[in-house]
Amino acid sequence: MNNRPNRLIETALEFGCDLSTLFQPAEGVDIIVVRLPEDRCRLLKQGHILSPQERSRAGKYKFARHREKYTARRVLLRLWLAGELSEPPHEIRIGYTSHGKLFLGQQKSNPPLTDFNMSHSSNSLALAIHRTGRIGIDIEYERTQPDIITMLETICTPEEFRFLKSLSLSEMKSACYQLWTAKEAYLKAIGVGLSQNPNSVNLQWDIHGDTPKIEKNSLPGWRFTSDFSSGLHLCVCWENDLMQENINY
Repeated sequence: MNNRPNRLIETALEFGCDLSTLFQPAEGVDIIVVRLPEDRCRLLKQGHILSPQERSRAGKYKFARHREKYTARRVLLRLWLAGELSEPPHEIRIGYTSHGKLFLGQQKSNPPLTDFNMSHSSNSLALAIHRTGRIGIDIEYERTQPDIITMLETICTPEEFRFLKSLSLSEMKSACYQLWTAKEAYLKAIGVGLSQNPNSVNLQWDIHGDTPKIEKNSLPGWRFTSDFSSGLHLCVCWENDLMQENINY
């Protein structure tokens, strides 16, 4: 593992975050998930590094706890990106696409960082970085009593729904969260987010292990990896380097 992920860890720990997950599913792809500290004062004191647009967005939250969470997440994002790009955090240009995906404006780094994505659920924050292609990430905490069938009807194609309905309740619950996070990660990676209905995306399942899992190569040109720990479901979807893939096979 190179020293780039180490910088992500050091920044998170410096501001009191707990490291949940760190891994590199492919060359040039780094993933980190942390839990924000209960005492966010040190992060909030760095609020001056946010752009005027970010500060304005934070001010639109009705409750202070929501303003503070947003500010803490965006401060941490800028500090992480500053380490990657070797730029002052307040000078990093972060924009939004028409569907709300974050992207980087003009960069000084060479080679530039191609894409990044972030997701949050409760007090957890995830960052995904891809240096040669597009990427999306989604994290979701498992609900205590989710309405699995309603969730499946919302996100499944008819083929997926028939398959998942054949599983046991525990397998169905696990598969539902896999599907939910995988589809949202993919839709974020291609830049449309939930403006496109998740049931328009059909994923393939590997049924040969102990529990069904989404195939890593469900969609041509894209890879998936999922993780589940302490009630948190995570999925990352990134664009393949097709030339490297052909060499590997």
